[in-house]
Amino acid sequence: MKSTKTRIELLTEAVSIEKERAILQAKLDGMVARLNEIKDAVFTGGAETKAALMPVVANGGARSPQGTLKQRILDSLAAAGSAGIRVRDLAIQLDAKPAALHSWFQGARKSLRTIRKAGLGRYRLIGSVPPAASASLPCSISSWRIVSRICRLRASVSGSRSRWEFR
Repeated sequence: MKSTKTRIELLTEAVSIEKERAILQAKLDGMVARLNEIKDAVFTGGAETKAALMPVVANGGARSPQGTLKQRILDSLAAAGSAGIRVRDLAIQLDAKPAALHSWFQGARKSLRTIRKAGLGRYRLIGSVPPAASASLPCSISSWRIVSRICRLRASVSGSRSRWEFR
């Protein structure tokens, strides 16, 4: 079966199709460039994106009593459920620095076996909230500090044994 179009008509049709392909390719290149900009802003964080997401923490002021951060974190983890909570969201909620919370979680996962890592920057609580740390001490913090200042572990001069010395 022969084509009824002449060679010149076929060539003009091929040129018009090529022009249309070039226009569509230019639009596609623009879309790919825009998509890469969006991916960079989301995953690596642009300056304006990172500044908008990071919490503003006021430095100074009165210090919180010992153990309050732990209890606030454990309460937030218990409220988050089995899905857990992201450290960034927790930092905004508790008005703390994300780096401080990451550091806290690294140490707390060793001593509190109920805290588990649920993903990248996400932690969850397995089971129930452990009792407050202050309830496990036999005496108040201030008296504990006094006792630790009075009792010093000191190496004996006469030998390699250690002995308790009360001052």
